[in-house]
Amino acid sequence: MIGLLALVTKNNGGIFQYAISMAQALSLHGEKSNYRVFRTPEFPSGLMDQEKEVPDFTVNVAVKALRYVYLHTGIRLGNLAGFLPSESYKDIDLFVSPMTTCLPAYLDRPYVVTIHDLQHKYYPQFFSLRERLKRDYLYKNTAQKARAILCESQFVKRDICAYLNVPEEKVAVIPSPPPVSIIHSDVTEDQMKQTKLRYQLPTRYLFYPAQFWPHKNHIRLIQALYLIKQNTGTDIPLILIGSKQNYFSQVETEIQKAGLGKQIRYLGYVPDSDIPCLYTLSTGLVMPTLFESVSMPIWEAMHLGVPIVSSTACSLPEQLGEEGLYFDPLNVDDMAEKISLFWTSEALRTELALISKERIATMTLENYARKLEHIFQKVLCF
Repeated sequence: MIGLLALVTKNNGGIFQYAISMAQALSLHGEKSNYRVFRTPEFPSGLMDQEKEVPDFTVNVAVKALRYVYLHTGIRLGNLAGFLPSESYKDIDLFVSPMTTCLPAYLDRPYVVTIHDLQHKYYPQFFSLRERLKRDYLYKNTAQKARAILCESQFVKRDICAYLNVPEEKVAVIPSPPPVSIIHSDVTEDQMKQTKLRYQLPTRYLFYPAQFWPHKNHIRLIQALYLIKQNTGTDIPLILIGSKQNYFSQVETEIQKAGLGKQIRYLGYVPDSDIPCLYTLSTGLVMPTLFESVSMPIWEAMHLGVPIVSSTACSLPEQLGEEGLYFDPLNVDDMAEKISLFWTSEALRTELALISKERIATMTLENYARKLEHIFQKVLCF
């Protein structure tokens, strides 16, 4: 029996959808009865034959101290899981965690864990000292204890091997495909018409779905759109969605400062069923991010045949290939130039969309499940 530790919430951003895609792939194309999912109340139920809801997984200071002792000495004193009673996982042979956490190490079972990125090594200014120290401690111990590590790009694999001193053969690069809501979407003309009316969408717009964190680079995107307006007189509408993280107020201030309040709109909460329409109705996806281990919106746009103009950050050229249209995310002038070219050239957008559809053709839930189960079986036979 394999235990899937889906202890994630929507506040975990893209990791929440990553965990859902993993569970969906294994439930649709894996040996569903071989899995038990340990999930938060927010995580979708009914994906596996067996599940346990974990409403509160906080631990007290005493348990944290015992965990520290165990990680550094190997001495186990009591139930280190804290919130997870041992009877709930006594038949589990392997734990799989879609989120980077030391928790599986305390459960006295072999485990596979995903390490999504080491962003704090590139942009330490986006993290407090406490957060950086916590990440270093967490990732180092997680990587050392895990039997195998999953990541979604060669870029992240190189970081894991270099910064965490992990042998290459221990790390498997397995990109997660778009979620079922995207893969199985069949957008009709009527749905698009309703969505356009519901959100009062302009005829043409750029789409950027991202939570409001500093590395998502909303500020420079706003500055690039302002520069295009100043230099060419072109108003390029921008539609934003994503949860309001602590950077949201600064983005709002920048929009008002640039006088782009009518040009740039934040839609707030958007149900999953509307997102395929927001992609399809758009002129294209813009991805200005400073750091991305892999971009789920890029996979989503590629699947839906939506053209993309993207930054050169991290693994994004790995996703889009040499034929993509890129800009330097730190250079507002370059960003403005490439976005303007993208906006004005229909032939370029058509070419980019066709290339994307070809690149994503093999990224199916079935292939994803097959690759995951190969790693799991390899670890179980270790």
